[in-house]
Amino acid sequence: MGTLYSLSTPIERLRGVTPRILKPLKNLGITTLHDLLWHIPFRYDDFSSVTPIATVATGQTATVRGRIERVDNTRTWKKRMHLTKARIADATGTVEAIWFNQPYLVKTLGIGKTASFSGKCTRSDKGKLVLQNPAYEVLGNGTETTHTGRMVPVYRETHGITSRWLRYLIK
Repeated sequence: MGTLYSLSTPIERLRGVTPRILKPLKNLGITTLHDLLWHIPFRYDDFSSVTPIATVATGQTATVRGRIERVDNTRTWKKRMHLTKARIADATGTVEAIWFNQPYLVKTLGIGKTASFSGKCTRSDKGKLVLQNPAYEVLGNGTETTHTGRMVPVYRETHGITSRWLRYLIK
């Protein structure tokens, strides 16, 4: 049986809350479980429509699910920025995803894993379909998602606390 909490449970007793993020949570006014649950999103991103890659249009915000075929890091010469690129494939086609200054994604997004990606689709200089800085999550045994493939809450943030992390903690 899991740990029982009440609404007055101090936030530091929750799994995942470390001393490093305790101060940023308190900066947001979150000191108890009640405060966390009532930290209301200021908007929602609609990533609920999962689209086959072949039907994604330029300019569309879409969610695609597929197998990661390639993922690698490069460094730009001019601004010395890390670019992480991944190729995602489903039964209908492939799409490239690109993130800026997130080199750790190479380890998170392993080749052969199935993942869900949500973001705005553009065309590269070479005419390829590209998801720019998409939200992502590697899919496990279940298909329930937190950051993609649904109406995703976006919370007020502070240094050290992101909406992604708050979604994880609230879930």
